[in-house]
Amino acid sequence: DGEYNARRADCEAAARALGVVSLRSADTAMICSAVLPPVVARRALHVVEEIARVREAADAIESGDIARMGALMRASHASL
Repeated sequence: DGEYNARRADCEAAARALGVVSLRSADTAMICSAVLPPVVARRALHVVEEIARVREAADAIESGDIARMGALMRASHASL
């Protein structure tokens, strides 16, 4: 009944509308070109961008780039 379930349902609806199994298979261009309700589009875009940030964060950690890691954390927070 909570917000998490609503957000998850919106992301699942976005994935179906995009024709992918999950948003892990989507990219920003797909979301931007799709006809989705605004809230669903924003939530899907956040998820896709967050997946990319996590990948970048792993690279930043491995290379010891703490400044980049900090920037990614700020971007993640702003996206929420």
